[in-house]
Amino acid sequence: MTRAILTLCGLLFLSAVSPARGAFEKADTTAVNDTTAIADPILLPANSTGDLDFALDMAGFMGADGKTYMEMYLLLRPSQFTLEEIKKQLYQGKFEIEAVIYDGNDTEVHRIKEERLYETDQPVLVSRRGHEERVSMDMLAMVLNPGTYRADVTITDKNSKKEGAASKPFLADLYDDDRLMISDLQFSAQVQQDSTQNHRFSKNGLHVLPNPTRIFEKWAEQPSGETYKPKIMYIYFEMYNLAAATDVEASATYDVTYSVTSHTSSMAYPMPPQKNQAKPGRSGQKLIALDITSFPQDVYTLELSVKDNATGEAVTRQCIFEVMQPPPPPPPVTVLSEDKAKRGEKMLRVMATNGIAMNRDYDLYKRLN
Repeated sequence: MTRAILTLCGLLFLSAVSPARGAFEKADTTAVNDTTAIADPILLPANSTGDLDFALDMAGFMGADGKTYMEMYLLLRPSQFTLEEIKKQLYQGKFEIEAVIYDGNDTEVHRIKEERLYETDQPVLVSRRGHEERVSMDMLAMVLNPGTYRADVTITDKNSKKEGAASKPFLADLYDDDRLMISDLQFSAQVQQDSTQNHRFSKNGLHVLPNPTRIFEKWAEQPSGETYKPKIMYIYFEMYNLAAATDVEASATYDVTYSVTSHTSSMAYPMPPQKNQAKPGRSGQKLIALDITSFPQDVYTLELSVKDNATGEAVTRQCIFEVMQPPPPPPPVTVLSEDKAKRGEKMLRVMATNGIAMNRDYDLYKRLN
């Protein structure tokens, strides 16, 4: 399906995708687009159960002929897959993604089953913090009639037959032709320019890599030797049915306002508004960059509003995300080679002649592994 959208509104730099699992199970809030409140599970990403761990999120956008274009985002951990060495220093994993969509009457309305290959020359890649470094992103797309649905997703490792399953309710909004609407908010930790438009994560000149967990990690300290970079969270969304500009100057602009509210303290943090943004046409896209470096570890609600200055009409979305701050990594452990250990023993033996205490240390050293 061809999606008709719009003008590039921004380009921002890279940040890291987090594989962490957080405290969303405790979160509770509502979402608003217009005046319609949405039940809590629709707002939250889903985590899998079973032998394979993955995260699942959804976002909807305007489709053709009154339908809704839905994107399903998946974050997987390749370290869980059983890899086969297909040739020297090349390992391959195979997995299958099956998604079944049910409507509000539990009637199946859509089914997708796709196979994927995962290849690597390093079956394990551990970070300096001691956990698996890599995550893998995937996406499935579908076109649905507006309504309330549930997605049941199963991922199967074709080599080991292990499975993981997740279920997520979601809303496919009605984007009609006569009132201002905005799409779902897509959370991302990595955005870059993309002129090819031939990747599943391409959006109107941008490569928007989703973060299906909606968990964003910030480090307790800056790694030694690295240039400081702020921790950026990106929010991508699309606007529909902006009023045509008139001779009045303000009618050719729109405003974006947003704030963040802590679930622990209920304290709201208003962000600097973006006033009098030039309209890209009747529809457009927007990318918000939010520096979360100073955010305490917590679950937050983001509330974002767009106001059309030609009509005064405004529309609001709310969504949940989490900021996590892992503990600092353990200090590096120096392991001596056998040759270095022998040289160290010779030096200790010489020093041990200088006193009883040093002699005890040397005796202890000789008993060590």
